[in-house]
Amino acid sequence: MLGRAKKSVVLRIVTLLVSAILLPFVSNAATSPIVSILSPLVKGLRAPVKMALDAEGNIYVADQRVGGVVKFNAYGVQQLTIRTTDAPSGVAFAQDGTLLVSQESSVVRYNAATGQEAGRLTGGQLQAPVGIAVDDVTGYIYVADSRANQVVVFTASGDYVKAFAQGITADATGTTVSNPL
Repeated sequence: MLGRAKKSVVLRIVTLLVSAILLPFVSNAATSPIVSILSPLVKGLRAPVKMALDAEGNIYVADQRVGGVVKFNAYGVQQLTIRTTDAPSGVAFAQDGTLLVSQESSVVRYNAATGQEAGRLTGGQLQAPVGIAVDDVTGYIYVADSRANQVVVFTASGDYVKAFAQGITADATGTTVSNPL
C-alpha cells in the first residue's frame, strides 16, 4: 500500500514538473489575437453611397452630399476629400491603383494619393454609371449603367471594349422585356 502511494506521489510530481517546464512554450504557441473595435466612420460623411478599400487598407467613401470621395485611413481617421465634378455614385480601384469614380455620365480616374484627376474612361456612351467592378486578372473595368440597362466593359487603360445586356429589363413578374427607352 505504501508502495502504491509513493508511485502516485512520484507520478504527480513528474506531471507537475513537466507542466511547469512546458508551460512557457504552450502559452507562447497559443496567443490570442488582439481585436480593436473602431468607432463608426461619421466625421466628414453626409450621404455615403458606395465604398472601396485600397491595398493599404484605406477606406474611400463616395458621398453625394459632400460632393466627392472621402478618404479615411485604416484607423478611421479622415485623410482627404477628393472633390468630383458631379455627385459620385460608385467607386473602385483599377489594377494600376488609380481610384475610379462613377458620376453623372462618366467614370473618372483619380490619383488616390493626391486627389487629382488622372483621366476618364472613353467611349461606351455612359448615361448613368452607378457600379464599378475590376477584373483582377485582366484589369478590365465593368461599369453598370442604370439608365441604359447595360454593363459597359473597358480595358485596364480605359478604352471601350463592348456593352452587354443592353436594353434587357424585367417586368414586375420577372418576364424579360425590351427596354422601352
